[in-house]
Amino acid sequence: MTKSSELLQRFEADSSRWQFLSNDERHIMDGELDEMLKSIASCDTAESAEPLLQELGCLQEAMATLAFKHGVELSHRQREIVREYDRFDVQDVRRHVFQKIKNAEFPWCVE
Repeated sequence: MTKSSELLQRFEADSSRWQFLSNDERHIMDGELDEMLKSIASCDTAESAEPLLQELGCLQEAMATLAFKHGVELSHRQREIVREYDRFDVQDVRRHVFQKIKNAEFPWCVE
């Protein structure tokens, strides 16, 4: 389970919680994104990165749920990743994002 998924579970479990991320929580999500992008960038092909691209999709879903269901304000980079990877279930989208990660194009670059 990703740290972002754990954050989402905490938001889902405590509806009385203020709808924002602490700086520490935001850094946790950014660190998780950076590690995921580094791992994907180290792959030679989109096919070899496929499990990681699927895992990135789970991270995207957690961030999207935090933003749209719980009203959490994401960073600019996080919002762009949510928007650009919304259709990660489509193979062409995963391949396109793989190339962007390999080319270190925003928001797919490691910060």
